Amino acid sequence: NVEVIKYYLSLYEGAFLIKILEKFSSKSHLRKASSPKILPLAPCLSYLHVLDSYTPDEQERVFEALVGSQLIRTDHQVYYWRERNDEVDFVLQAGRKIWAIEVKSGRNKSSRGLERFKSRFPEARLAIVTKELYPQFEADPIDFLERFSA
Repeated sequence: NVEVIKYYLSLYEGAFLIKILEKFSSKSHLRKASSPKILPLAPCLSYLHVLDSYTPDEQERVFEALVGSQLIRTDHQVYYWRERNDEVDFVLQAGRKIWAIEVKSGRNKSSRGLERFKSRFPEARLAIVTKELYPQFEADPIDFLERFSA
């Protein structure tokens, strides 16, 4: 039952084990109607050096969750965005500022989603977080986005 699943997800979110991200859209009904993205908030993800022990697919997912958890800590609205085959890992909205953020863990991954997002939301700034840039990102995510976004 969908209602039971929503209830349990809300319990996990209330216990700060996960964060439910809505789809970014300028229309609120599209935010609510889309499937959510579930972001784990496990503190053990803050140890970047353990990434080397994972397979490339696992590294990508763990690193994305690590970046997402840092974005949640900014106390600004965090979303994801997907339209057909194009996607952006995170969208951060701080007042009138919007950043589309792609997370790259070292594997070659297309940035086509960022380009598509920019065409739909021209006021947005684009940023890519890599493992090499992560220490600067972790120190101050908003400052990082201000300095390293286009």
